Amino acid sequence: MEKVRFSDTELEVTRIVMGTGNFKERLDKESAFRVLDTYLDAGGNFLDTANVYCRWLPDTENCAEQFLGEWFRKTGNRNNVVLATKAGHPHVRTGKWRVDAEHLRQDLEESLHTMGTDHVDMFWFHRDNTEIPVEELIDIGETFIKEGKTRYYGASNFTLPRMKEAFAYKEKTGKGFSALSNQWSLAYPNPGYKLNGDMSLEGVDSEYYRWLCESKLTLVPYSATAGGFFNKALTGKLSDTLKGGYVNERNMDLAYTLEAMAEKYETTPIIISVAILLAQPFQVLPVTAVSGPQQLLETLKADSLVLERDDIELLSKYL
Repeated sequence: MEKVRFSDTELEVTRIVMGTGNFKERLDKESAFRVLDTYLDAGGNFLDTANVYCRWLPDTENCAEQFLGEWFRKTGNRNNVVLATKAGHPHVRTGKWRVDAEHLRQDLEESLHTMGTDHVDMFWFHRDNTEIPVEELIDIGETFIKEGKTRYYGASNFTLPRMKEAFAYKEKTGKGFSALSNQWSLAYPNPGYKLNGDMSLEGVDSEYYRWLCESKLTLVPYSATAGGFFNKALTGKLSDTLKGGYVNERNMDLAYTLEAMAEKYETTPIIISVAILLAQPFQVLPVTAVSGPQQLLETLKADSLVLERDDIELLSKYL
């Protein structure tokens, strides 16, 4: 796969990011290792995890990071990947908000210990805390850089007003977030829908999209395929969750457009939907979580698919 410079950093990354949010929940350790091996063998190098991943399962801790730590020890691949983790997720049992210096440090240091590394390459604030001035959050990120715990930091699930505030602060001081990681795909969710019912998640709507086109801030979107919505909508395999979240006139019209376009490119609607994210006027590095090596290899085909200008213009009208 092609490697690109992660804008506003010195990191060289592949454009499709390997997400680990389904480790243990859908992929046992052996299956997760096969997916990771397949990703690296295909040229991938950008891994995304979080301290909270797997904690929502009964009697578990940060087992996604435990899987990664064991895989690093087994393969020696820590220095062959760009590693990102997130901290500050609300407590999965009590819902207590945890975006403050104490809990962010607690999560990050636990993640480093679990994965057997002294630093991550990208640290994400997993949530915002609007009671804390954005410059104070940025100071926390700067402290982690000075301590050698991360090379860069970014914002995840931040609203557009807060990102505008942070962006203005960075233009003034040179300090700030290197990227944004919000929920985004070609399928727009129905009003009020939040992935897994989590109302603290933030997406990218049309206004946010226009701002990203202007600001050129890198976006690392999660749920970049909307759970495979377009393929499943066209084959009648939608779950009740996907039906409630994404079935609307706009998305169904787009599904048929993608179906016709997929026939033209001899691929699938999902591959087209990821390829258009990669073709935006600002840098987009989509995060994918897969059910196994074969699905991963299929998704990675989007990296090499070059859409014609007319098709890019047609699909971009939906964004």
